[in-house]
This record gives sequence, structure tokens and C-alpha cells, in this order.
Amino acid sequence: MVCCGGRVAVGTVATADPLGLPDRLAEFHHAHPAIEVTLVEATSRRLVDQLRDGGLDLAIVSVPRDLPGGLTGRVVTDRPLVAVVPPGHALEGRGSVPLHELVEHPLITVPVGSGTRESLDTGCAAEGLPSRIAFEASSPRTVTRLVARGLGVGVLPAREPGQRHDTALEELGITSPTMRARLVLAWRESEALAPAAAALAARLGERIGVA
Repeated sequence: MVCCGGRVAVGTVATADPLGLPDRLAEFHHAHPAIEVTLVEATSRRLVDQLRDGGLDLAIVSVPRDLPGGLTGRVVTDRPLVAVVPPGHALEGRGSVPLHELVEHPLITVPVGSGTRESLDTGCAAEGLPSRIAFEASSPRTVTRLVARGLGVGVLPAREPGQRHDTALEELGITSPTMRARLVLAWRESEALAPAAAALAARLGERIGVA
């Protein structure tokens, strides 16, 4: 059924895109040409603020565990954090590394405000460990490129099955503690979605198996 019109504002983090968002938006526009769609890219913290303030109808956000209060949604992916090292690195071939040993190396990860960074910072704080963040990058692809240049160890969510890094990098599990990051399709809990936003949520939900 074609929705008669309206507007929907959707946000997303600058990360791997398991929803195939550009393709989904193109499909949605073809099915509902009268709906005006606005896309915003930002950190999860900013997207959460915009959802709460009504500036966004939907957002794909990264969180370490549960969504912040006032929001609800559906989990897109739930992956452990891993260490990413280049060929020849001292940690190569280890399979896994405890957090207390990992933080002895310069780390490369995404900025404060992302679920990945919050999970890492929370894990370090719980163990009483410092985190030597050598570089922050806005996207996982940039993180892996810096790792490939030998500038540090990347900390990212594990790859999706079939997903490849740009270079011959190795992923190591992080233990003691294990940390996770979720991607969640989120919206405000306190109010029903408008018809245009509900139609887009349904289209995205088809991709993640949500009715």
C-alpha cells in the first residue's frame, strides 16, 4: 500500500551498514514517492538526543547494552568488540587478548558518543584500567586503515559473516571482560509513529526480520 504523503527524518551512525540503508531508502522512495525523507549521520549520543527532542523519527544507533530511557526499538546486530591488528604485530596469531594486556598498546577506535566507545570505556573503568586512545576515527573503515599503517590496535565490533576488512588484518577476541556493541533501530517509546515513519520502520524491519 502506498502511503499518501508526509515526512520522516531518520538518523544513522557512520558504521558498517547491515541494513543496507541506501538501498532500503531507495526502495522506500520508489514505493512511497510522496513521502519526504531526511537522512542525518551523527554519533549515537547525538542521534539519541535528536530522537528524544523530536528532531528525528527513527535512528540506527550503537549502544553497549540497552537503549537509553524513553526509547524503544529492535536490535539489528549484537556483536562482541574485537582487537584488530596488522600483519607482523606482536599480538598477531594470539586468537584472543585480555583487556589488561590490550591497553598496553596504543588503541584506535571511534569517538566518544558511540556505543563501541562507551562499551570500551566502561570495560576499562570496571577493571581500573587506563585506555591509551592514540587515534579516534569517525568510521570503522578509517580505523582499519590507520591500523594497517601500523599506528595502533583497532577496537571495533566483530565483522559480520562475509564482511572483509580493506587489508589483511586479523581480529582477536577481547577477554576479561568481554564487551559488546549493538546496532538498534530506535524510536520514541512515548508516542506512536506517524504513518510515514511507521511505513519506513516496516521497510527496515523487513531487513532485520521484524514484523
